[in-house]
Amino acid sequence: MNGIIHPCFHPEDPSSSSPAPATFDDVFRAIFAYTDHLLRIARPRKLLYLALDGVAPRAKMNQQRARRFKSAIAAKDAEVEEKLLRERFRAEGKELLPPPPVPVDAEALLDPNVITPGTEFMEKLSAALQYYVRARLNAHPRWKHLKVIMSDANVPGEGEHKIMSFIRAQWSMESYDPNTSHCLYGHDADLIMLALASHEVHISILRKYLELEMTTPGYKHDTERLIDDFVSICFLMGNDFIPQIPSLEIHEFGVDLLIEMYKTTFNEMGGYILNTDKIKDKHAAYLEVSRLEKFLHALSLCEEKIFLKRYELRQIRLGSPGWKSRFYREKFGAETSNEVVRLQAEMVQKYLEGLCWVLQCYFDDVPSWTCYYPFHYAPFASDLKHLSQFNIYFTMDKALKPFDQLMAILPPQMHLFSCAFPKCYSKLIGFEQSTIQLFYPTELEIDAHRKHFLSDGVEKLPFIDEKLLLSATKTGEKDLTVQETSRNTIRQERIFLRNSNNLANDAAFVAMYDCPEEKHRISTSEIGGCLSPDFDAPTHSFIRSPVNDMRPIVGDQTMQVFLSAAFSNPDVAKPITRLLNNVVVPEKTVTESEIRKRRLWHTYPGARPPPVARKPETLWKASSAAMPRDEIKPAGTGWLGRGRGSAAGPSAAAAAAATETRQIGRSSAAPAWRPARGRGHGGRGNPRPRGW
Repeated sequence: MNGIIHPCFHPEDPSSSSPAPATFDDVFRAIFAYTDHLLRIARPRKLLYLALDGVAPRAKMNQQRARRFKSAIAAKDAEVEEKLLRERFRAEGKELLPPPPVPVDAEALLDPNVITPGTEFMEKLSAALQYYVRARLNAHPRWKHLKVIMSDANVPGEGEHKIMSFIRAQWSMESYDPNTSHCLYGHDADLIMLALASHEVHISILRKYLELEMTTPGYKHDTERLIDDFVSICFLMGNDFIPQIPSLEIHEFGVDLLIEMYKTTFNEMGGYILNTDKIKDKHAAYLEVSRLEKFLHALSLCEEKIFLKRYELRQIRLGSPGWKSRFYREKFGAETSNEVVRLQAEMVQKYLEGLCWVLQCYFDDVPSWTCYYPFHYAPFASDLKHLSQFNIYFTMDKALKPFDQLMAILPPQMHLFSCAFPKCYSKLIGFEQSTIQLFYPTELEIDAHRKHFLSDGVEKLPFIDEKLLLSATKTGEKDLTVQETSRNTIRQERIFLRNSNNLANDAAFVAMYDCPEEKHRISTSEIGGCLSPDFDAPTHSFIRSPVNDMRPIVGDQTMQVFLSAAFSNPDVAKPITRLLNNVVVPEKTVTESEIRKRRLWHTYPGARPPPVARKPETLWKASSAAMPRDEIKPAGTGWLGRGRGSAAGPSAAAAAAATETRQIGRSSAAPAWRPARGRGHGGRGNPRPRGW
């Protein structure tokens, strides 16, 4: 849902036909329309799962904090520039026109930081979405047979991870149909990795290409384990939880390098890097560290060549002699060789721990909510050795509360405290001067090392001391109102359905109010999970709209007493990490001739690869007549799509998955990489950092 909320909250290109919202109600109406549009495309027949980002693991909070502080400091710099401009105008006898008047709550609207669990905006959004679901279930014929699960911002975890946890839990039910098709929508790239890690064959993202790309000639492969290893080595490129290895960059075709090194060393490794059958092991036995070391050693042999080429292209100084010691001295202040050795050992241990944490998070569930990688940089590939000496162990703990996360990641601007925090939290600004400087530094060091643009630089923000954070928030919790306490609680998902739905007759709906203190297992074959009462829901048939100018629901057919409840996934003893039994695997239509080969970035001079002449036999040939371009089939029987996205949402950064995609008049081979507009060479994006 956050991939819907953000473009509705602050459109990238507001026009007269779709102006920027002025109030929260404008945002909610736009979200309803956007969601309706997506549902007209996907046409779900059984279940709709709406997932908002909840409190994130500690490992993600560091990235959230740095991103928000960077935006806030940039906004502060803009205010200073405007002030100087006004003073200059006055000195010249001119006057800069004041900004137009804004609505009462527009100050909050102007700052997307309020799209964070625990804020008043997210609480209102939760109420608005519940109204939306009830209104559609009550009156819309397409929703008649749908079950709707909503996981709002008070349910811990990121939206895409909550969706995948639900799907994995359903696999454990004997009644689950292994040929169920899924359509996922979101804007985060990790949705691709989560979908691949699921081993759900009816989520179609590149799977056929990966099998061809990853296969070593002359060796019989298990495709599912190849996919596991592909996901694993891609984490070395960095993500929201751990930084990238210094020699790997997306724009230098780092993924090509990873795949090539994997194929080159596969026989020497003696097998696959990841064993997801052991993913529940507390000591991270699911990662074969001896095989990983051999892979990393092969990668390290390219390291110096990559740095040398960057040096020749005037991008960094890593290619000049003494690059490793200079890196640890300049980035970490390690002066002596002993300091460097100790630092390397600690970084390697923490990086291995972070990698194991990410693997378990993507293939199973969050192994620890407080674990995080405590450095801004990853070690070099050549430093990642002797990995078997480290003992990795995770202890499951609890997620932070929403207000704890707000204190950890939001910058200290007073307007944010007025629109995002309870009033009693404003006194925490004066908690202790030294504490506040640690929480909210006024300056942010941005290191543009290895980056093309300043906006991509590493934000060297001090990591939050969790004990200090919780001691501060406990001071504020004592004065919370009842409504504010509700905003700060951990909740469960909610399930909604019409009284005509078969699940409505399940005994669990009746039993949960006879024994409200227990969770009652759903006994039908439609869905797996447990129900318990949701006492916050309305119990009458007249439901007032939380959005102005929208009609109330009269004669509600989804009264909470009977047909809605708090929902929780069934307990899963062991995750399924292979194709399900009786699954029908779609026929493969991709051939090796459709895979475009590229030279590795460090093996040719210059920034761009030399052109590759394509052989005539590799050109696409139609195997059958093209289908009519405007044909749209019902969900479950295939769909047609092309172009750059609909007008209802952004055209970029969307990851979507569906089943049985059919091609129209073009080869299914992946398109050649092209730089994003405004960000490539000669574009008008952010300026390059000087001196690199």
